[in-house]
Amino acid sequence: MPLEVCYTIDDFRQAAEKLKEYDILLIDTAGRNFRNRHYVEDLKNVIDFEKEMETFLVLSLTAKQKDMEEIYNQFSIIDIDKLIFTKADETSTYGAMYNIIHKYKKGAAYITNGQDVPDDILVASPEVIVKQLMGNKK
Repeated sequence: MPLEVCYTIDDFRQAAEKLKEYDILLIDTAGRNFRNRHYVEDLKNVIDFEKEMETFLVLSLTAKQKDMEEIYNQFSIIDIDKLIFTKADETSTYGAMYNIIHKYKKGAAYITNGQDVPDDILVASPEVIVKQLMGNKK
């Protein structure tokens, strides 16, 4: 599946046109400092959110829960459909993942647990999340 990185709304439109024959189009945006509201609001100038799409917010499991909540709140100016949790292999605590899912009533789509993408991406099924929470990662 192709991947495009977009820095401007023109980049987004060009990527959408270039890849219009595909069933799924992934658009990755450059990282944003969530503490600067301007950078977050600038996403509206990068992605045409009027298009039919799902939006995933990526959260690192190495972050503190309070930081995850602040990130979610800042990015909630954009309609977030699901969450992706990264760096499951770099922490031993997963409670914040459950707390965020529960608090914001958003499902988790994926959990990453290593550097070998796509091999280290797990579909975040209820069973996978429970295994993470209970410390059984296999």
